[in-house]
Amino acid sequence: MILISGFIVLIYTIFFALSLYPVKQQVSAVSGKCIVMAFSMATATLIGLLLAFSMQGQLAVSTILSIVISGIFGHVIGRPFGLMGIVEALMAGFMGGMMGAMLGEMIPINQMTIMIAAMDLFYFFIAAVIITMIRREVPAQKEGLFSTRRLPFALLTTLSICIIGGAALFDNVKAASNKAEKTVQTHNHDNHSMD
Repeated sequence: MILISGFIVLIYTIFFALSLYPVKQQVSAVSGKCIVMAFSMATATLIGLLLAFSMQGQLAVSTILSIVISGIFGHVIGRPFGLMGIVEALMAGFMGGMMGAMLGEMIPINQMTIMIAAMDLFYFFIAAVIITMIRREVPAQKEGLFSTRRLPFALLTTLSICIIGGAALFDNVKAASNKAEKTVQTHNHDNHSMD
């Protein structure tokens, strides 16, 4: 589940970077800052959460790693909007990475799947809002990837949601079967000790 979410974050970041470069001149400075901040924050929070879950009990290391990785992603996200966009993305990534790492450390491990699924859905919602903002700013003939690849983006989002949902369902079924197996083992152990 953690690897799937990390891969989805990487794919969406690459998609947005490639999509924003051709239309960066048509996006206003205010919208550009908003796009960079929102996408960097959502990306960094998810990265921090994933690292904290995979490094449970090591808050300092997961926080530092999430800030560094979020900074790299932030640089890629903010670059189309120049130095101001990069600074905005780095600061949003710094804050999101710390918050994600703290959240991942506070959530019990048995609730990890539901939290990752919820954060992934939040991430997809932010991506949809950002695409809507860009489409409103950029004339139809200059939309680049946003006009010619609407169907692949919709399919990617749908596929991502299905994969996350399937992984969450699999994790829950696996956890339920492990719990049932432990109950049976405990019951058998109690029966043997009574004999």
